[in-house]
Amino acid sequence: MIKLKNIFTMLCVLGVAACTENNIAYDEVVNVPEGIYLSGSSSEFSIPIETGRLIAGSHANMLSLKAWLKKDGRFQISFVGTDGKPIAYGKGSEIPLSNAQAAAYSLTEGGEGFSVPSEGLYQIVVNQQRKELTIIPIQFTMKGDNALTADESTAIPLNNVTYDKLTHVVTWSNADSTQQLLPSKYVFNMNDGTTLYLRDSETEVDTLSAVFTGTALAERANQLNDSYQPLTNKSNVKLKFPLKGQYSVQVQYSVLTGKFTARMGGKGVEVTGLSNELYMGGSNFGAWNTNGVVKMAPVGAVGNGEFWRLCYLQAGQTVEWAMSKDGSQAFSSLATMQGVTVDGSGKATVNTSGLYLVYVNLDRKLISFETPKVYASGTALGDKEQALELNGSNLSVETTETGQLNFFANSEQNARDWSTMMFTIRNGKVEYPGVATSEASVLPVAKGTKVSLDIANNTADFGGTTPENLIPEGVKHLYMTGDDFGNWDWSSPEVASFENGYAGDSRWFYITYLRGGTALEFSTEKAFGKGNFAQLKTLTDYTVANNRAVVPSDGIYIVFVALDSRDIAIQPLKLSGDCGGAPVEFAANADGRTMSATITNGGRMRIYPDIPAFKKAKKFSSWKREVYVNPETKDFLYRKNGEGEPNKDYVWKAGTKVTIDFVTKKATIVEP
Repeated sequence: MIKLKNIFTMLCVLGVAACTENNIAYDEVVNVPEGIYLSGSSSEFSIPIETGRLIAGSHANMLSLKAWLKKDGRFQISFVGTDGKPIAYGKGSEIPLSNAQAAAYSLTEGGEGFSVPSEGLYQIVVNQQRKELTIIPIQFTMKGDNALTADESTAIPLNNVTYDKLTHVVTWSNADSTQQLLPSKYVFNMNDGTTLYLRDSETEVDTLSAVFTGTALAERANQLNDSYQPLTNKSNVKLKFPLKGQYSVQVQYSVLTGKFTARMGGKGVEVTGLSNELYMGGSNFGAWNTNGVVKMAPVGAVGNGEFWRLCYLQAGQTVEWAMSKDGSQAFSSLATMQGVTVDGSGKATVNTSGLYLVYVNLDRKLISFETPKVYASGTALGDKEQALELNGSNLSVETTETGQLNFFANSEQNARDWSTMMFTIRNGKVEYPGVATSEASVLPVAKGTKVSLDIANNTADFGGTTPENLIPEGVKHLYMTGDDFGNWDWSSPEVASFENGYAGDSRWFYITYLRGGTALEFSTEKAFGKGNFAQLKTLTDYTVANNRAVVPSDGIYIVFVALDSRDIAIQPLKLSGDCGGAPVEFAANADGRTMSATITNGGRMRIYPDIPAFKKAKKFSSWKREVYVNPETKDFLYRKNGEGEPNKDYVWKAGTKVTIDFVTKKATIVEP
């Protein structure tokens, strides 16, 4: 039994009672539990106590402890059995190690204590069966994949080491309070980052990884900020930081919790003053000033000199870059070329045909050709993130829900937010919004749709038109897009919504002015993909080209979709009704987009649209498809299911002329 009460009382008088608050060295110990302990004058453990106990890691036989050790004094290792009595061991013969930073010794009962060459944090590892000890000094270096400083250094030593004896936290910092750092992927190397292999038995080796990184599973999320975050030596995902700037970097270790953490204080700023635009030419794309030249998308900010694009490149064909489409001052290489070959004529090329992510950083004079890491996310995937499948020049993903779909790429050269490398689809083309992400089209996609991107041709599709057998006979809504109805963007407010009045969920119609040759597409969802169609079994008075309905000539039409009878018709509108017992007939005007009628008798007016296709639809009386003009707002409207008689209490004056514009869906009312 070991008593520390008297020692504790004396130390409190000397003003170090704070030690009792953090439970590291001076608690009263009645019995020493079975185990292996570090203690001695060079440590904070004057005798064997729980905080100085070595703990097993992945190998039960290999016990370890990280402790702050002083140069003056010595420490020993105590083996405590079931009787609670420590047996002290000291230095025996030295054991050769391949790692120059560490030292290993056999343990000798009653031997001389161990010392360290300098004060600092050390990891002590004991092989309890073989009675062997390894001493590993712990120092940290920030190690980048690329240059971290302007002088091209890839390593930043964290040489400023402090130890807070009250909280028992060790801090390693870069020597300056802040230091200009260049963005890169990086890790924290313990010592030189070399994995240490320690003998467990004649057949087994205990492996100690010396490379630390953040705990995020994705590179773009593995970033430090000005708050301490946990580190791990069990991950291959490197840390990143996005911008050049003045930073202070610290790694900490808590002796009490046994956890490593790190922070990166400071703020980066975007580079300014470089080119706003960058183009790619060469034999892979075409001669300068032709349509084959492609424009790269800026990353992060206009003028910072960073650009990217997905490209399908042919082996042996060349790539050049220029700040203008005419190719003036074109270049084929920069100081750092990654993943790209420079041929005998100094031109950039690739050895293998395939899909590449091309990233250019003019500030760092870097060109990188990377294997694409392309992802989709959004409500169309249940708010999950999914890597796109790659097949030749094609990328694809299938949605699991109806909702918004986002596309983005990840580059080893960019640690900014995912949206800085997003892309989308507009009218069948792959589009790169660059920094104008707020202006990028929202991309709603229907559930179960396979979205395919052909990067070689910069095109995209949503599986083509939906087979007729997958179009239901009744729906809650029906929509239409086209050149003049959202310009093929299902997220646009200009997309037309069909009406069904009192006709049920199988018959839908929409009245509008259409230009000759304009194309249209219908959908059961206000989204791309499944549910999009241009024809059913019977189509009347229009044609279909490239899975789109084509209108024959300018005019005012009813677009009628009968899902129950599988009919679609696009036919000129006939609009008529009655007012005060007299017929009301609307006639087309010379402008082709308006129709007018003059009311003969005053009273309540009811009007109904008609086309020949309606006559084939059973139980589709005119009252089920009533329309009207609101005399106050002048809106042209449809009577909806459940609504009462339109304008029931309004009396139209005899001689009133009503003109309806079927582009604006507004009316002009001229009373006598």
